[in-house]
This record gives sequence, structure tokens and C-alpha cells, in this order.
Amino acid sequence: MKRNIVQLFKIILILLAFPVFSLGSSAHVQIPIGDYAYSPDELSIEPGTTVEWKNEGKIEHFVTSKMVTQTGFPLFASHAIKPTLAWYRQFDQSGIYEYYCPIHPQMTGRVVVKEGGR
Repeated sequence: MKRNIVQLFKIILILLAFPVFSLGSSAHVQIPIGDYAYSPDELSIEPGTTVEWKNEGKIEHFVTSKMVTQTGFPLFASHAIKPTLAWYRQFDQSGIYEYYCPIHPQMTGRVVVKEGGR
């Protein structure tokens, strides 16, 4: 019996030293994509939040940043998001991130990452 308690104590110490998950894990929000719209088209989040764009429409779409890097590439760009699939991005820095679908340029959206946070 004493041996089992010692074994259990060792396991607990190992789990505390190497957590499998973080108690301070980031938030997760979803932006559904219709056939020609992101809904909502503007979202305000805390830093560290992961945004999921889920295609609930019948045709593929993209999520591409309107902001470009110094090398001329978009700050972020999804793969083709086919119907029923999703794409994710975590936003760590405060700011305004505007995006669009390059094959349907009338589809636009904005993620506003608040100052501060945790």
C-alpha cells in the first residue's frame, strides 16, 4: 500500500512538472464563411485569441491580409478553404487586421485585436 502511494506521488509530481495542457490557454472564436460573406465581417478579440474561418458555403474561399510585409507578401494568407473545411490564425499583437477573399474581392472583413490583454 505504501509503495502505491509513493508511485502515485511520483506520477503527480511528473504531471505538475510537465503539464499536458495550459490552464491559461488562449480563446478560440469562429467566423463562418457563407458563399459571399464573412459573418461577422468585424470581430474584436483579446491578444492571443485564435480565429477560425469555417467555410459553411458551397464554394471555396480564401482569407488574405490586406497588409503586406516588407517583402511584398500578405501578412497572412490561407490556403483555399473548401466547403466544410476551416483555416486558423492566432492573433498575438494588438492592431487592426483587414482581410479579403482574392477570388471574391467584395468579401472583406476585419479583426480588431485589443490593447493589452492578459
